[in-house]
Amino acid sequence: MKIVVNTVCGGFELPEELEAPLSNKGYNLDDWDLNLRMDSILVRWVEKHADEHGYAKVNNYCTLYVIDIPDETTDWMLNQIEGAEDVTYVVDGKLYVKWDSVLSRGEGGPANEKINKEE
Repeated sequence: MKIVVNTVCGGFELPEELEAPLSNKGYNLDDWDLNLRMDSILVRWVEKHADEHGYAKVNNYCTLYVIDIPDETTDWMLNQIEGAEDVTYVVDGKLYVKWDSVLSRGEGGPANEKINKEE
C-alpha cells in the first residue's frame, strides 16, 4: 500500500496541477483525507517528479515522498511533527512506524523503519 507523506517542516500541500483532478474525484482538499494520500493520481505524480532518492519538491515547505507499507496492514495513521509526517501501522498485532523526513534522513536516502515489539 502506497501512502504519500510530507518530509519537511511546513506541512502537506498538493501540487496546483493536481487540485482540480483530485477535487473532481470528491476529495476535500482542505482536510486530512487519508484516502487522498493513497490516490493513484497523487502517488504517480510523486513517483514521476521524484529525485534519485524519491523526493518530489512541491515548494520550500513541502516535499512529498511515497511510503510503501505492507498490504496486510490492518490499521494505519499519519503523524506529524512541525509538518514532517510519518506513518504508524499495524500488521499481525504489531505496531510499526515508517518515516523519512529531513528530521531523520540528513542528506537523504531510503526510508527508515522502526519496529515497536509487543510487550
